Amino acid sequence: MSKEVLFGRLDEIDTRYQEVQARLMDPNVTSNATMLRELGKENSELEPTVLTYRRWKAALEEVEEAKKLLNETSDPEMKEMAEAEISEQGALAARLEEELKVLLVPTDPTDNKDVIVEVKA
Repeated sequence: MSKEVLFGRLDEIDTRYQEVQARLMDPNVTSNATMLRELGKENSELEPTVLTYRRWKAALEEVEEAKKLLNETSDPEMKEMAEAEISEQGALAARLEEELKVLLVPTDPTDNKDVIVEVKA
């Protein structure tokens, strides 16, 4: 999955999460138990993806800032710190990107259904 497609899909999810958050604060929604339950469920499904996405974006921004610092400074200690930051945040971004790919896999609609299991000898 290309980063542009990944960013686009994740931006849509982030926007939807913000909409759900806003609707959960609406007094009309809080007084309607069915709607509140549905939005709460959607919120809990979107939240892990959105939080991971935001951490991923922050890690990518940290890498870019460290690269700028690396190019702008002549101090050896600052260069060393910037290189360490690039390495650390780059690894974090790669790990979070893999987590996001897993989080974007659609869930099975039957995952939340009840099941009866009978075990016989």
